[in-house]
Amino acid sequence: MIFSVCSLLTGICFTVFALFFLWKAWSTEEWEDVPGKVVGSSIRESANWDSEVGTSLWYRPSILYEYKDQDVVRISTKVGILRGGFISSSQVVQNVVDRYKPGTAVTVYKNPANPRETVLEPGSNWVIYVLLTFGVLWLLIGVISIMRLVSFP
Repeated sequence: MIFSVCSLLTGICFTVFALFFLWKAWSTEEWEDVPGKVVGSSIRESANWDSEVGTSLWYRPSILYEYKDQDVVRISTKVGILRGGFISSSQVVQNVVDRYKPGTAVTVYKNPANPRETVLEPGSNWVIYVLLTFGVLWLLIGVISIMRLVSFP
């Protein structure tokens, strides 16, 4: 019974979390696009130590860009919704940093309701769909296991 309830709650949490970010990512496609410029880009590195694996390195792109909101120049760092987190492939991160070299002109997508909220890459990405799939699978496991418990006491 505990497994069933935990599975159901895990599925609900992940599904709601993923649906929120999917909605947010889709909404960025409707945001106002304004010209901007990359001010800086680099790779941030984080070392994690595990007793079984040892030290592992994780990488994250750090992109700093500016854009104008009316007559005010603003600075932002968000590449996209659930994009730009730490990953283990330095080459993937290097590709992102290479795409956004300092001085590069970019299109910045600005939330009309909150002009400080911006992204460089609007829309959803695979991370959101993985979270959604994970949530739905745990939700199904929870529902099926609860149904089996109710059917066969």
